[in-house]
Amino acid sequence: MDFLAAVGAFVRVAQSHSFSRAAEELDVTQSRISKQIALLEARLDVRLLSRTTRRVRLTEEGSRFLTFALRMLDDLAEVEAQIGSAKGLPSGLVKIGSPSAFARRYLVESANRILAKYPALRLEIVTGDLAEDLVEQGIDMAIRFGTVSGSMIAKRVGNFPRVVVAAPEYLKQTGEPTTLEALAAHQCLIYLNPDAGSDWAFMTSSGRRRIAVTGRLQSNNADVVKQACLSGAGIALMPEWFFQEEIKNGQVKRLLPQFRPDGLTVTLAYVSRSFLPPKIRIVLDALSADLRGIIRTK
Repeated sequence: MDFLAAVGAFVRVAQSHSFSRAAEELDVTQSRISKQIALLEARLDVRLLSRTTRRVRLTEEGSRFLTFALRMLDDLAEVEAQIGSAKGLPSGLVKIGSPSAFARRYLVESANRILAKYPALRLEIVTGDLAEDLVEQGIDMAIRFGTVSGSMIAKRVGNFPRVVVAAPEYLKQTGEPTTLEALAAHQCLIYLNPDAGSDWAFMTSSGRRRIAVTGRLQSNNADVVKQACLSGAGIALMPEWFFQEEIKNGQVKRLLPQFRPDGLTVTLAYVSRSFLPPKIRIVLDALSADLRGIIRTK
């Protein structure tokens, strides 16, 4: 039995709670995964997994073994990463998830430099509204705005200043708010994000203030919120770079400039700190460092 392969198969099953999903990730048959787990259990003389028709769960012994397995595989991956990095050999495909607007503005620029540095690497950028379960989507890491799920590791990349904006068409109909309290009487466009939503926070001369806003249109897609704002549907609170050109050319007006909205945190999220293949660890480190540099200079 290939012990390392069997341990790797066990970790994948334990993390995905599925033999079929683990088989897809490792590009092997489900029967091979089952055989590897059975041989591993026989070698250890314990039952590691409890199988039902719907789900796979760890036994008490399986939970303990998972801790040791992750540590062992993490140490091995670290050694491989260091050796591979020294030789310039990381290769294969790494899938990166990202909101569309961020990918256009920042991620493509960063990915270009990484590909130039590592010619054997391939990057796939998956854009759109991504679910929390990266494993299910086959995504190795993802750009996230704001707070991330407790099941993921978050590597902070930077922080974007935000602005309050509205189109002239909207302001002609409603007038311009001049105080934070006045926002409550306006149609505010709700960007469904853990660090935004309908609770807008500002720094004022007297301290931090939270304002509960309302609106009839909301979306978890930044592009949708932007287009709604440009069409005169309401007031938006978004990263400044997202409306930079529109502010310059007068398509939108910046409101309440005397108050500073809380910034929007950008992170690289991934599933586990352990058992990261060398190519993913290298891309994770290179991408986070490169994006930090880009964000600081924008």
